[in-house]
Amino acid sequence: MNVTQDIQVAETWRLQNFNDTYMSPEKLAHLVIHGFEKCNTTTCNSEYYCGKDSCRCIRSIFPHPQYYEQYTELRGLKTKIDGHIKAIEIGDVIDKAKTDN
Repeated sequence: MNVTQDIQVAETWRLQNFNDTYMSPEKLAHLVIHGFEKCNTTTCNSEYYCGKDSCRCIRSIFPHPQYYEQYTELRGLKTKIDGHIKAIEIGDVIDKAKTDN
């Protein structure tokens, strides 16, 4: 795909009707939990020409920009929750060490 085609496909992807697309909640949840490999900005021309939120790799995984937005928000929440869980685990270890001494 040449640059012009890639830009046109990205624009069509952005402008399509959300109701005409579908991503199962299970697939979205899997992506939120495990993440996905995004383009490397040093080698991805699609990201350079189409934008970091609509490059070819994102368009190949998410059928509509709103699904990618949902993924981004949920992934951010998951990261925060993981951080809180880690802090609780560390606190538990510290508390246990204090009571053992």
